[in-house]
Amino acid sequence: MKILKNFCVFLLLLVCLFKPYCLFSEEKIPHVKYVFLFIGDGMGKAQREITERYFIVKKLGPTVMNSLPYKSDTTTHSADSDTTDSAAAGTAIACGEKTNNGILGLSADGKPLESVATAAKKNGKKVGIIATSQLNHATPAAFYAHQNSRSEMFEIALEALNSKFDYFAGGGFLACKDKKKNGKDIFALAEENGYKVVVGDHEAFKNLSAPCGKVLVCESKWEAMRPRISRDAENNSPVLADLVRKGILLLDNPNGFFIMCEGSQIDWFCHQNDIAGFISEMIDFDDAVRAAMEFAKRHSEETLVVVTADHETGGLQAINSDAVNPLLADSKKGHSNEFKKALKELSKRKGEKFSLEDCENLLSEKFGLQMRGDPSDTMTLSEGELDVLERCFVAEFKKRENANIKMSQKEMRDNKYETYKKFKRPFVEAVMDCFARRSGARWTRTGHSSQNITTSAYGKGANFFTGKIDNTDIAKILKSMVEN
Repeated sequence: MKILKNFCVFLLLLVCLFKPYCLFSEEKIPHVKYVFLFIGDGMGKAQREITERYFIVKKLGPTVMNSLPYKSDTTTHSADSDTTDSAAAGTAIACGEKTNNGILGLSADGKPLESVATAAKKNGKKVGIIATSQLNHATPAAFYAHQNSRSEMFEIALEALNSKFDYFAGGGFLACKDKKKNGKDIFALAEENGYKVVVGDHEAFKNLSAPCGKVLVCESKWEAMRPRISRDAENNSPVLADLVRKGILLLDNPNGFFIMCEGSQIDWFCHQNDIAGFISEMIDFDDAVRAAMEFAKRHSEETLVVVTADHETGGLQAINSDAVNPLLADSKKGHSNEFKKALKELSKRKGEKFSLEDCENLLSEKFGLQMRGDPSDTMTLSEGELDVLERCFVAEFKKRENANIKMSQKEMRDNKYETYKKFKRPFVEAVMDCFARRSGARWTRTGHSSQNITTSAYGKGANFFTGKIDNTDIAKILKSMVEN
């Protein structure tokens, strides 16, 4: 009898762990008037932890996203791979079904899937899609498109217009002209489809007010939004939080709304192993979540805010050490795009005689890294690091390998040369990693990983986002909430 009792308890624990919302099978998933879904592209658990550490040291208080009261551990694999891409993950989060990498809005066997955004629209809600990338990138597209390939950019853009969603805001559109047919511009087609189009006009954006019908807001015609780290003080273009607040203003109505907002470029900087860039985008993203929470706290009985990610990028790990300095990530100079640009100019100027020693001032200026200095200073590069940088410099700029020096397997792991030399820009990657380690982070790859991510939630129905869930469960729960 005791064995049977213990077995029953074990089964109950398994149910709690793997399908938390099954516990609420007798508690009907509630209808929610206002639903916010935030997706941090590439935002794994370490990205959240390192950003939190930065906020605390900076005395900004805790991040909003990590302060939401309900949290779940979320799996992200696609139908055909342990490591998903954004198209498959976006489809899972938007539609509630696994598909193969590269596919948007279709099942693995090609059947069209309905997204939570479409379900919300069918049930009388207004719908907003916001992203810092171009609006036909994989994640935003997963909420309205049905394509066998995420690369069908113009067709995806057309599906955005045909969705009749009420508010699109962010970057422009990749392939905004149809080269195959009549060459029509997607923005002209948007106007023909009844959209009020605002491209790069900041005053026109500020003056948007309800009611104004369907709206398409783009920072430019074909580019992504300018990343936060690249904006200067004089740049007055809307940031992600502005787009969310404007969406709330334009979409609010008696039936409520569904807003999906993606922090797209978190992923882009993580692909570059750029600690300063990704934390900058995380700040922007958290500010957008804060904007939603301002609204949610005024409408707490009828609003849900969910923050999740499509996958993790960079295999990022947090380093716990007294020697790390999270505030190094403050450096606007110390990010990959600026470094690559300066490195290219230096290489061109030095020509064939270009050497690692020529980079000494550049490493100091951009990252505070010292090639010569007091060994007790954490910013002084060690002999091992200099050895790796020399090898990577040769591999990148001399167009030949210098890997014939005998090294133990431990040395290979410690200085990561064997990893770096596989990269297109091994020297850049090695420098970015040296800087990241001093900021409290360690990159292990430049691509996506199969790590689980965290989903956090606040508001009505937030208790369904606890324990362990799959990314498809997000769509299943949200669809139940937006349906009447």
